[in-house]
Amino acid sequence: MEQSGLPDHGSYQTPYDEIDLREYALMLWKWRGVVGAVTLGAVIVSGLLSFFVLHPVYEATVYLRCVQGDLKDFSPSQIINTQYFMARVINSMGLMGEYAPRDLMSIVTVREVPNTRMTQITVEHQDPSFASRLANGIAGQFEAELQRASEDAVKKASGGGEQARAKAEEELRQAYETRALLEARLAVIEVEVARLENMVASFKSSISNAELHRVELVKGLEELEAALAKTPKMLPGPPDWQGRPTEVPNETYQRLEEQIALSRAELAQVAAKIDELKKTIPGLEKELARWTDDLSQVTMEKAELDQRIKSLEEVVRDLSQRLAQYQASVPVVSIASPAMVPDRPVKPRKLLNMAVAGVLGFFVSVLWALVFESWVRPSRPDSRQSQGLGM
Repeated sequence: MEQSGLPDHGSYQTPYDEIDLREYALMLWKWRGVVGAVTLGAVIVSGLLSFFVLHPVYEATVYLRCVQGDLKDFSPSQIINTQYFMARVINSMGLMGEYAPRDLMSIVTVREVPNTRMTQITVEHQDPSFASRLANGIAGQFEAELQRASEDAVKKASGGGEQARAKAEEELRQAYETRALLEARLAVIEVEVARLENMVASFKSSISNAELHRVELVKGLEELEAALAKTPKMLPGPPDWQGRPTEVPNETYQRLEEQIALSRAELAQVAAKIDELKKTIPGLEKELARWTDDLSQVTMEKAELDQRIKSLEEVVRDLSQRLAQYQASVPVVSIASPAMVPDRPVKPRKLLNMAVAGVLGFFVSVLWALVFESWVRPSRPDSRQSQGLGM
C-alpha cells in the first residue's frame, strides 16, 4: 500500500485540545472577588432566611409496639396514611374546620422500625404542643381502629361464635337461676317432709305408748276388780243400843271402787287418744306422700337441669377456647413510648443550610465565570490554527 506524503491529521493533536490549568487558575484569580462575593452573599442570604424568615418546625415521635399477633394485614402506614383515618382523628380531637385530612397527612410520617415489632409515628409542626398531642392522638386512634378491625375479623373468622357464646351464656344464666329456685323449693320440701315424718313417727310412738299404757290400765283394772270381788262391801260394826249387830261400809271396798272408776276413766281417755291419733295419722301420711312425690319430682327436675347446665358449660367452654384462639391470632398494639413536647426544633438546620448555600454559591459563581470567559474571550486567529494543524 502506497504511503502518502501528507501528514496524518487523525492522530495529530493541536495545542488547544489540551486543558491548561494555569489559564483556569488565572481566570479564577481574576474573578476571585465575584466568586467570594457570590459565595458570601449566598451564605448571608441563607442565614437570614434560616434565622429570621423560616419558621421553626418541631418534631414529636410516638412508638407503637405490637404485643400480640402480626401487623401484616393491618399495616400502620397503610391505615394511617388515608383520608378516612385522618378524618377520624380530626373528629376525635375536635379539629373540624381547622385541618383537612390531607393537611395532616402532609405532616405525618409512619415507618416501621427495622428488626423490631415497633412502629414510629412522627409529626412535624410549628407548634410543639400540637405536634405532641397529634402524635398521641394518632396512636390512640390507631389502637381503637385496630381493636375494632380485630373484633370484626374475629367475628367473621369465628363464624358467629360470639353470638353463639352469648346465647349459650344467657341460657346458662337462666339455667342457674332456675336451679337456684329449684334448690330453694327443694329445701322447703325437704323441711316439710322431715316435719311430717317426725309427726307421723311421733304419733305412732304416742299410739304405741298409749297402747302399752292401756294394757297396763286394763291389767290394773282387772286386778282392782278382782280385789273388789274379794272385798266385802260391808263390815260388822258395833252393836246398836239394843245390842243388835250392825254393819258399816267397808272403806277398802270404797277405795277400790274409786280406783276402779278412775282407772276406767283413764282407760277411756287413753282409748279416745288412741282413736284420735289413729284418725290423724292417715291424713298426715297422705300429706307426707304428696310432699314426697313433690320431692321426687323436684329432685328429678334438678338432676335434668344439672345435666343441661353441664352441657351448656361445655358448650361455653368450647366456644370460649375457640374465640380465645382467634383472639390470640389478631394483632394488639400498645403505646411503647408516648410523644413528649419537643423543646428544640428540627427545622430549619441553620448551619447546614448556610454551608450548602456557600457551596452552591461557590460553584455557581465559578461556572458563571467560566461561561463568561468562554463567551467574551476572542477567537484565536486562523493562521495559528493552521499552524497547529500543520497545513
